[in-house]
Amino acid sequence: MAWTSGTAANAADLFNRLVAFLTSDTGLVADNAAWTLLRRDSFTLDPKRDLAELRGPGSSANDAIYVQLALFIDAAAPAYSIQVLGSQAWQSGIAITTPEGQPGSLLAGAASIGILPRMPIFNSAISYWFIANGRRFIVVAKSSAYWGSLYAGFILPYGTPTQYPYPLFIGANSATGDNYQSSSAQIASCAFWRTDGETIISNDVYSAAILSPSGGWIGTNRFDASNTGRTWPWALSTQARKSSLGRYELATLTQMPNGSSPLLPAIVYDCGTSRPSNVWGELQGVSALPGIGIAAGDTVTVAGQTHLVVQQATSTNAARYAAIHLH
Repeated sequence: MAWTSGTAANAADLFNRLVAFLTSDTGLVADNAAWTLLRRDSFTLDPKRDLAELRGPGSSANDAIYVQLALFIDAAAPAYSIQVLGSQAWQSGIAITTPEGQPGSLLAGAASIGILPRMPIFNSAISYWFIANGRRFIVVAKSSAYWGSLYAGFILPYGTPTQYPYPLFIGANSATGDNYQSSSAQIASCAFWRTDGETIISNDVYSAAILSPSGGWIGTNRFDASNTGRTWPWALSTQARKSSLGRYELATLTQMPNGSSPLLPAIVYDCGTSRPSNVWGELQGVSALPGIGIAAGDTVTVAGQTHLVVQQATSTNAARYAAIHLH
């Protein structure tokens, strides 16, 4: 396991630093946890601009975790983002320009839900934190008052490898656009652990998705009533809409009597009404904590372990904070 932090000069610098960290960080290399860069190419006429296909080694000899990252640049808009996809396999015969063609892709093909999670970023100085092991990586990127976040890789499944062979989770701030817009709730108030989308007829509200044990992708959306996964404790019930009870229970928590912040595991579960109930597992290294007495960028220490406090994009609502384990 490894983590690093720093300041990138712009969007391209952030992307380059991320790929370099995942593939060559000395801590990851020493732990045999470095990700392999399968291919990388740039396209001057393609809005993807720069695309990297990666394979994580996982934690066992049989693991191979496939993630595709793309730096999107449209200087005329202007719009900048890191797009992220996952797939169940990887084939070199599929053109790098069409990562959605990889087997079992989140974006296209059988059992997909047709979304492309994105972390909009600024094209100026960006403070960043990269956290990774061989199973997953997390990116936190801060520009001004905006906090971007991204999770790509396996969760910690509640099941054996036979029961849950490929517990892949892909999530970011948005699936609706590459340009940070404070007027867009689905960019300015969303993160991979919680989204503000509330329609069940459009996939574009999903900023994250999980590959279920049956091999189908399921969007994780805070308020969707019938066909979604959710992440506890930001979602505490099966209440359907944001106006319902169950939206802000996390905000009723406060600090411990000694002034420390309680950390709760981030548990991904199925609340689809057309499927049997299921609890899939935990986002590794991600916890919920009440936004009381803390601010984004703070660190909290629990049992000798340090966690970075991250807010949900620009929202400072006490029910929307997460803590990322720096290890």
